[in-house]
Amino acid sequence: MAGMARRLWVVGLSIVLVQFGGFAALCFFGLVTRHHLNSKGWLTLAGSAYIFWITLQYLRKKIAEGHQSVTENSN
Repeated sequence: MAGMARRLWVVGLSIVLVQFGGFAALCFFGLVTRHHLNSKGWLTLAGSAYIFWITLQYLRKKIAEGHQSVTENSN
């Protein structure tokens, strides 16, 4: 049961990673093409990039926890 919950966490975090990474990429694309972002654009760019970073670190932690439990169970 714990393995299934971990898989759901990894899948859910991956979806969030794609979503906020896409938001940040779209804002960065707008910045590059128009050479300007309004305050909402800057807020979306900064917020999305920060949430992307947090989610990436948490996803890496969840994946590392899975590797530790696999090695502990095999011993």
